[in-house]
Amino acid sequence: MEIQETHNRIRDRLAYLSATVKGASAMGQTDIHRLSETVICPVLKIILDLPDLRNLNSDERDFPGIDLGDPTAGVGIQVTVRANASKIRKTIRTCIRHDVYRTYPRLRVFVLTDKQSAYRLDPEADLEGKLVVDPQVA
Repeated sequence: MEIQETHNRIRDRLAYLSATVKGASAMGQTDIHRLSETVICPVLKIILDLPDLRNLNSDERDFPGIDLGDPTAGVGIQVTVRANASKIRKTIRTCIRHDVYRTYPRLRVFVLTDKQSAYRLDPEADLEGKLVVDPQVA
């Protein structure tokens, strides 16, 4: 029963974070977006089994394209409140333009609010053969 209680607490706190981010965004307050990267990093480290995952924005100011990264696994994660294909395309273009894909060739997107049921990306045009985007948005 202890495991179930832990799962429930995690779920409830993530739901609270999502609701708080939505409310703050509606009021034009964006500080919580950056704070969310720090909060969600240790959770994703465990859930996605990425032991070397770290917040890239805490080490380097505004890392291009992604917010979290595990260089050992080659996984970069964009933490966002905007859950639309244009945001994902912009992230991909930034990762390609700044050669982020060389260290982080696998891209995941963690949506803090409500995500779409599907995202349409053209692997040839959008990814330029340089990135692998996990089709299941985190």
